[in-house]
Amino acid sequence: MRRPAVLRRERWRSAWSADDRGSMPLALLVSLVGITLSTVMTTLILNQVQNVTFEARRVLALNAAQAGLEVGLAQVRGSVTTDATGVVSGDRTQLPCRALTGAPAGANASYSVTLAYFDADPQGHLQDATWLTKYTIPCSGAAGTQTTPAFAVITSTGTGTERGVSSRVLTGTYTFHTANANISGGLIHVYRADSSLNDLCIDAGSGDPAAGDAVTMQLCSAGSVSQTWAYAGNLQLVLVSSQNPSHPTGLCLDAGTPHVSGSKVLLQVCQTTTPALYRQQWSINDVSNLVGSKSDGSDVDGYCFNVQKPNKPNSYLVITTTCNSGTYDNVQTFAPGANVGAGQAASSVGQSIGQLVNYNQFGRCLDDTGQNPNATNMIAWPCKQNPNAAKVAWNQRYALPALTSGNAGKAADYATGVITTTKGTVYCLQSPMSPAVGQYVTTKSCDSAAHQRWTVYGLTDRYSTSYQIVDGTGAYCLQPRDPNANPADLFQTVNKISKIYVATCDGSTLQKWNADKNTIEAQSLKDINEN
Repeated sequence: MRRPAVLRRERWRSAWSADDRGSMPLALLVSLVGITLSTVMTTLILNQVQNVTFEARRVLALNAAQAGLEVGLAQVRGSVTTDATGVVSGDRTQLPCRALTGAPAGANASYSVTLAYFDADPQGHLQDATWLTKYTIPCSGAAGTQTTPAFAVITSTGTGTERGVSSRVLTGTYTFHTANANISGGLIHVYRADSSLNDLCIDAGSGDPAAGDAVTMQLCSAGSVSQTWAYAGNLQLVLVSSQNPSHPTGLCLDAGTPHVSGSKVLLQVCQTTTPALYRQQWSINDVSNLVGSKSDGSDVDGYCFNVQKPNKPNSYLVITTTCNSGTYDNVQTFAPGANVGAGQAASSVGQSIGQLVNYNQFGRCLDDTGQNPNATNMIAWPCKQNPNAAKVAWNQRYALPALTSGNAGKAADYATGVITTTKGTVYCLQSPMSPAVGQYVTTKSCDSAAHQRWTVYGLTDRYSTSYQIVDGTGAYCLQPRDPNANPADLFQTVNKISKIYVATCDGSTLQKWNADKNTIEAQSLKDINEN
């Protein structure tokens, strides 16, 4: 009986010996895999560390470049003098000519800023040697620029030095505001009932066209210099980029004199004296036609812009006497962008008849929708115009509580009362007393209740309260609905026409009405991009 036991032990020992013989190679294999993975992981970690460090340098470089832009902008804005009466004005002799250098506090980074000055808008021309030769204004040392510039290009190179060196370059264009500080210009769209139609805008062909060139309708392109127009206080439509030494006043839309139906709309040198000025005046009427002026400037003359071939790019813009009335179409109805400007409505003439221009949407005025004092909401509609301001429709004309003379610049520059408009009967502006979505400002029969009491601010001692209109709660301010809000709740989505709300007072430009364009700064820099 012992032999089987021996056999059993031998078999057990044999099995153990077989497992033992395979363990060493397995152990070596595991070790090899571990070493290989360790090497791979180390490489990955080192690469990741290097990538993180590189990205950190790039962020530092970008922040430094942004800081440099701000320094350059501050230097340009600080180039002023104060006369004996305390009036502050720009001084071209103080404009910086040499490179500005520095380093943001606490950062492993630095910036270097250069400035170049031009007579005309440099957008799209910085690589054009011929254009640069023609429009660059020399700048030297203590003398500043030889002439007053129209534009400055600020170029800022930021350098990050976190475990290596990375550089990033930003450029931005500053517009010197010598007249209307809030008209940076914008697009003039033809009206679209829906987005299935082509979005067409008035186009000059280039940013530097010749006098006599015909304008056409082209697919809209935001920021295009050939489509950027400003609506001036004298009712001219000016191509912003055309203001240069060849024609300092710029080029304006002109249809000749006398107006003849079928005539093309041309670009001509902007006129500054009457009667030549009248042939370049264009008024937005109650149905958003752009209508010409009579030869004596006493009223509109009934000739309006007409898209010769509707919905077709390259169509000419002509004038016609068969203007639509009461209907909106993509032939004779126009929708200027909110930043085109408010025309005469922003002038002392427009404000004397009670037009209220929103500062954020600087081409839009407070409007009783559809000339219906009982409409369910009010809107911010393109400001209506007429060379004879007395003929502007009632639904953009309001009587406000009168500010006390001499209080401008003081905390007490405000007045409380009702805001009225008159269509035979006097109607009062009424607040919903709530900022909730779907709660609108309206006009109603006057009842002297708190929801019809408003406090109107002029230029106070604080930016935040200046030019606000605050309802009876003391907490909510009159404003158009922000088109970027969620939900936007617009009156017209395609043309971005805002309904009128109240919102918690926050000092934003949406809540400023008839703000003095020379005390509220316009957009600081435009065309900011990274080279």
